[in-house]
Amino acid sequence: MLNFYFTFLALPTFLVGANAGCVKCPYNMAFGGMDCVLVKSTLENNGDTLCTYHTSLDTRAFCVYSDEGQWINGLITCERMVDTRGECSA
Repeated sequence: MLNFYFTFLALPTFLVGANAGCVKCPYNMAFGGMDCVLVKSTLENNGDTLCTYHTSLDTRAFCVYSDEGQWINGLITCERMVDTRGECSA
């Protein structure tokens, strides 16, 4: 019975931890004189977050961040570190 209580208490802690570290994509950024506005953020299967932006030239731009908020790929003007308290979306 004691194991049941530990399991019961550990499950909510695990579930809260599972949603921790979701990257909060910056709402806008600039690249080469273009204004870029966030279109969507996608949580990838590997835990990285893909931030998709719409540019003033009607094209798409991307920034990819690790689950710790560190920039790992995309435009050179992407912020190097971002907040990890954003909402996760698949």
